[in-house]
Amino acid sequence: MKGRFDSGAGFFFWGFSVATALLVIGCGGSDTDATQAGGSSGTPAGGSTCTIAIDPERALALINAARSTGRHCGDAFYPATTPLTWDRQLQQAAQRHADDMSSHGYLAHIGTDGSAPADRVTDAGYRWMTVAENVAAGYDSLEDAMNGWIESPGHCANLMNPNLKHYGVACSSNPDSPLGVYWTQVFAGPR
Repeated sequence: MKGRFDSGAGFFFWGFSVATALLVIGCGGSDTDATQAGGSSGTPAGGSTCTIAIDPERALALINAARSTGRHCGDAFYPATTPLTWDRQLQQAAQRHADDMSSHGYLAHIGTDGSAPADRVTDAGYRWMTVAENVAAGYDSLEDAMNGWIESPGHCANLMNPNLKHYGVACSSNPDSPLGVYWTQVFAGPR
């Protein structure tokens, strides 16, 4: 099945507002599971409602393979960059949004509760300086979704952003929704 992406070119937010800064300061430290591909990550927190199992080590291997090679994202060239590490809080933020899109049958960065990616990351307790999100739907595997994101200039730019250090991805399935399987990647760089 050919998948779809949000109508934008990925979501990227750098910096933070005073209101967000106050919320972030009150959240405490990040509970980062700093697992690199090949390490031990355990089960992602929050559980997946997707019929497709996501192995954090496999997800990291896919994203870090993409980041390890310089590439053109549209007209812009991005050099190879550092590997990402898995973060349970970002996975929770990704799961929240994938579940929302699946439950309500839409594909966008703003949730039905009005939340933006930075809001969901903050709500999950991650103290961030930079946040990015990619969403897609209709892909039957993480590999297919990843290939689609790499081929899309804005999504590819998020994947290759050297300011992003941590990563979480989730999917949610709903056979009654228009696109079936909904995917969310969340990236962040800490404060």
